[in-house]
Amino acid sequence: MTKIYAGRCNSYQLQEVRTVLQAALVAFGGISTLIQPGERVLLKPNLLIRNTAERASTTHPAVMEAVIEQVLAAGGRPFIGDSPAFGTTQQVAETCGIAEVARRHGVEIVEFERPRRIRTSSGRYLTLEAKALEADKIINLSKFKSHQQLLLSGPVKNLFGCVNGKRKPLWHLRLGDRNEGTHFAQMLLDISAHLAPVWTLVDGIIAMEGNGPRNGTPRPLNLLLAGTDGVALERAMSEVIKLPFETPLLRAARESGFGQVDLAQIEVVGEPLAAFVKDDFKLPEMQPIFFSPNRVALSYLKGLLAKRRTG
Repeated sequence: MTKIYAGRCNSYQLQEVRTVLQAALVAFGGISTLIQPGERVLLKPNLLIRNTAERASTTHPAVMEAVIEQVLAAGGRPFIGDSPAFGTTQQVAETCGIAEVARRHGVEIVEFERPRRIRTSSGRYLTLEAKALEADKIINLSKFKSHQQLLLSGPVKNLFGCVNGKRKPLWHLRLGDRNEGTHFAQMLLDISAHLAPVWTLVDGIIAMEGNGPRNGTPRPLNLLLAGTDGVALERAMSEVIKLPFETPLLRAARESGFGQVDLAQIEVVGEPLAAFVKDDFKLPEMQPIFFSPNRVALSYLKGLLAKRRTG
């Protein structure tokens, strides 16, 4: 059985988030079983775009702060990193409130600017951020969002942020038109397997429904999911919204045997998933995963302009 935690959190009040996070950690043996003193720990939030936290497109700063406190208490050395689709990591962190949290605790925010080519266990060659590869541990702090290309954006998709920004569109060009998204999803699973986060959270306290991951509508779910298997957490997300079919990612996971997709083999501690079900969750209007060469070029130019503004 694969264990996950589902906890009710009715607000982003820091003390309430701390309490639920502590319960989640206890379910997995406590923070000391995950983080050892002196370890450099990458905290990988979803920092998609420069929006305030209330827009629900990014991991909430209260979730980040509660995790930072736990890592520091364990003697770890946390740092925050991501590769946003729009803007720089620092810009997005400033807008959503995570930068203020980082300053309060003396935690560094890094830009992902050192690509390194690696070979995954499946034989695929990928270029991932060296700072992520060099971290002693990774904690994946994803956001519960709808997604117009993959149906849902959760912990596995969140690690795509460890691909340096200008390289992401190239994967949409190379794999986006293959097998209804399964090949692209398999690439996401390869990244997840290689980076192997020691722990994963899904911030669904206020999720995003509709045309996510950036143009959707905030939707309270009052839910914090946690575990060590990102695929199992993705499966739990689909159960919460009663998705009547598999996402491309879950289909790819089932075909490859990576992660747990069978709900009967997932032990849910905390509260049952049924307590959080929203069968009226608005699904996105789907768009192709494939990016045309023109769109790839435009994305690259936007990235250069964003970097120049902060350079």
